[in-house]
Amino acid sequence: MVMCFAPSCKHDSEQKMCKFFVFPAELSERQKWINLIRRENEEPSQDSLVCSCHFVDQDRKNRPTIFERSSLDEGTTSSSIDIVDERAKPSRNSPEPGPPTSMHTEEVAGCLPEKSNASVDAENHFLKEVNQLTGKLKNLSCRFSFEQIKNNDAHVEMYTGITSSALYLVVFDLMNSFELNYYEKWQVTSLPKIDQMLMTLMKLRLNLPHEDLAIRFNCSTATVTNTLMTWIYALHEVLFKHLMDKIPSRAKNQISLPTVFLSCRNCRIILDCIEVHTETPTSSQQQQLTDSSFKDCNTWKVLVGVAPNGVVTYVSSAYAGPASNRGIVEHCGILDQMGYGDVIVADKDFLLLKDLLPKGVDLHIPPFRMQLTEAQVYETEIPKLMIPVERAIRRIKCYNILQQIPNFYLPQTSVIVQLCAALTNFLPLIIDDEQYYL
Repeated sequence: MVMCFAPSCKHDSEQKMCKFFVFPAELSERQKWINLIRRENEEPSQDSLVCSCHFVDQDRKNRPTIFERSSLDEGTTSSSIDIVDERAKPSRNSPEPGPPTSMHTEEVAGCLPEKSNASVDAENHFLKEVNQLTGKLKNLSCRFSFEQIKNNDAHVEMYTGITSSALYLVVFDLMNSFELNYYEKWQVTSLPKIDQMLMTLMKLRLNLPHEDLAIRFNCSTATVTNTLMTWIYALHEVLFKHLMDKIPSRAKNQISLPTVFLSCRNCRIILDCIEVHTETPTSSQQQQLTDSSFKDCNTWKVLVGVAPNGVVTYVSSAYAGPASNRGIVEHCGILDQMGYGDVIVADKDFLLLKDLLPKGVDLHIPPFRMQLTEAQVYETEIPKLMIPVERAIRRIKCYNILQQIPNFYLPQTSVIVQLCAALTNFLPLIIDDEQYYL
């Protein structure tokens, strides 16, 4: 057991109350420590230690400056104090108090322990740190955060669409390497980034109003807007533009080709369109543009392509609801990525594509149900080729913001749909052949 070398300090190495530091080996620095500690008539040995309580922030680099010293002078004795005690109870024979009283009062006052400037600074520093931590704790207790749900994967999936806390952290790590450029040109500092991403995914998954998110995260609606716009574009940049920039080749598809596609080994992509509802636009021009007369609502149409195993590999920009499938395919540029020998699988709504196909690219259209007997519907393998894209679209639609995109996000419709589609690729893959028949 080694006692702290500082005078009057009772800490020892066995109590484990603090850390212990050895004296510096460098002579000038060692002497500075000795001068600061001011232990009279004793030089530190090689085994002498000083506990961390005498260092600001308990950091060895700050040198020992925190001490509880008595300012009693060597010449001061207890008799001085005794005299003061006696004066507090004057006898009948004692003279009236005179000027010497103040002299003794000053002497006793000088005997009281005084804190050094370094000690006061350290105390102020720790008080400030305590206040900051108290404020943070109070803020955390009334603010929704990833910390509150990270131990419950069901809650993580409910709020974000991502199936587990571990997977959420994988996505966050991907985003951590990306430099955020805040939409409103000012940084959000009231929320940690991990909760900024949580807020964004909650908006996509649940389509909560900005005011609701502001209450949940204990921040202003301006902070919500800045956070959401920033992270929607950032997530889109990383998860869609970087990870889905090219349609996988046939060779890559065949690595995880389901048995049902053995009759269509050259399938490069399966196509279908998804319709996304939006609030009635305030602009009459946009109302007419997105009006879907047969559905009596305003919609956007997006072309979605998936690989045979169900991974989303292509998402077009959003087109006005009345746009035709042929028009979207012709305009979006997907055919430019097709090569000789590729097969595109699509339903009957894409029949008119054949004259648009590049040379050597084939189009497979499953038979219409009305053309098949009931037995053929269940027996034929061809209609099952559309199952991956149907399941993928169902997954995409689980993001409630696509049930009715708010007018505020109308200019970001394409980005939002593409991002929601990219997020579904973090769900379990559809590789087990049995799942195709469920």
